[in-house]
Amino acid sequence: MFLNEDIYCIALKQKAENLIKALKVYNYLLCKQGANLQGHVKELEEVAEKIDKEVKIDITRAAVGATGLAAIVGVHTDLDRNKAKTIFKDCSTQIQEIERCLKLIRSYVECLNNYDLSTSTEVDSKAEKVVKMAHHFEDTGMISAVSKCSALIQDSVLGMNMCFCKDDSKELKNLKLVSKNNFANEICVLTKQIQVILDELMMFKTVVVEFVDM
Repeated sequence: MFLNEDIYCIALKQKAENLIKALKVYNYLLCKQGANLQGHVKELEEVAEKIDKEVKIDITRAAVGATGLAAIVGVHTDLDRNKAKTIFKDCSTQIQEIERCLKLIRSYVECLNNYDLSTSTEVDSKAEKVVKMAHHFEDTGMISAVSKCSALIQDSVLGMNMCFCKDDSKELKNLKLVSKNNFANEICVLTKQIQVILDELMMFKTVVVEFVDM
């Protein structure tokens, strides 16, 4: 504890104000990016559905020996892959920005939890309220979950170029078909994870809103 109570109270007030500012930034990010991420989830679901249909077309084509359709499906698949890659990159950028804000909030919460209000009678009333309510923002695993989701997205983006090969040998054609099917499944899995994270972030936002006007 600080020897000078005035310095102690000033520092506490500043930390409380810093937390409120960080919460306002979080609220802004979710207002701005929440709808974008939800839109990306829908787009990714549509891409996965299209690729799944193309896999079925490939299976039919392989059975009947059709060749003209192959080029058309191949072009569409490349477009879908590039679209998914662009969406995932955008999701990763937005999620990382939110993650940085969450880490900042956690650092301020941890700092405020080190203050003992019972040791001072001169604490600003607003700062006192923030300290008492800081436990609402203790990390419940959300930051690690967001980090994991972000890392998975980045790994998927890096691996997308390996999902489709252009060699027309029979063995590689079969590998290409399997890769496209795996790619569609991977998009579905990641999309569900993004949706779960987004739901948690929005739930946290409802708690944050109570404090942004303090």
